[in-house]
Amino acid sequence: MIHLKDSATDPPLPLPRIERIGVFKFRNIGDVLMITPALRALRETFPQADITVAVNSVTDAMLLGNPHLNRVLVYDRLMQKRGPVRRAAYELKFFNEIRRSRFDLTVDFTSGDRPARYSLFSGARVRLAFRDWKGRGNWRNRAYTHTMADASMRIHEVERHLLLLRPFGITTSDRSLCLMVEPAAQTWATDLLKPLRPSRIIHVHPVARWLFKCWEDARVAAIIDWLELEKNVRTVITSSATEKEVTRTKNILALCRSQPLALPGETTLSQLAAISAASDGFFGVDTAPMHIAAAVGKPVVSLFGPTHRARWHPWCDRQVTLAKSCRCTDLARKECDWSGVRACLQSISVDEAKAAMNEIL
Repeated sequence: MIHLKDSATDPPLPLPRIERIGVFKFRNIGDVLMITPALRALRETFPQADITVAVNSVTDAMLLGNPHLNRVLVYDRLMQKRGPVRRAAYELKFFNEIRRSRFDLTVDFTSGDRPARYSLFSGARVRLAFRDWKGRGNWRNRAYTHTMADASMRIHEVERHLLLLRPFGITTSDRSLCLMVEPAAQTWATDLLKPLRPSRIIHVHPVARWLFKCWEDARVAAIIDWLELEKNVRTVITSSATEKEVTRTKNILALCRSQPLALPGETTLSQLAAISAASDGFFGVDTAPMHIAAAVGKPVVSLFGPTHRARWHPWCDRQVTLAKSCRCTDLARKECDWSGVRACLQSISVDEAKAAMNEIL
């Protein structure tokens, strides 16, 4: 195993002939979006290569129509809840699909047992990954031919992915996210928002799967009312279809004096992306729709609690990240009780949020 160095000045390391590339990212929706600049770098460096990306189910929506890849392998996460025999049969089938792909190069952006096994079993001559934090004794480190020390606590996820590729001269000058909005969804969103024009429109996504990331309901309602009643800005409110998110969103709407366009739990991921693309900006918490809005090139105001804003802030030209000091992020470990309300997030005031919104309006 070769330990890669984080250096922009060293000459590129040699690679064998690369015709087939496998990329693994078994994480969540926003995480998959973060690898799209790295996919562009792979495509620009190996324009004729066949590039396959393996991701979890649902997250593959972030790669639909992406011009920098040839194929997406989707791992059905529901299989984790099946019986052991059925789950083992599915794993074997997935392993065989990877083996048949005959990759020359694999890049594991996930870190974990499953992608490590896939990388090793693929038979690729070059297998890249970040070194496991548990050290040299961890078997995962031996599944790869080249590893790099993980820089996740000091740089953005987009930069981190590109860093792993750089020692081989795999780079790109365009580090923007890539998300293609489906034409049918684009038409749907344009028609949906047409009655709100010619006013400016802000897409508001106020809740997250982890409710500890959520701002107080009354404060979100205050921002919606301020936009609608004082700034003459129309808002469209979304959430996922998860029951707790829909309930939280409806609680926020019940506190509003204005009447925003509300679609709690009513949109697909493609439609949600189309709403952001058809709007003039985004306001919300640290969650996948925030990254989606950044990916479609909209200005973003985001609210961060105890997650690392340096690593996860919106990756776009115009963005304002609101966050307060927290022991979790300051000390790079979980010091807070993550089961309750985050004091750092709740200390962000409505006036601060209004000021941030004024920067993008």
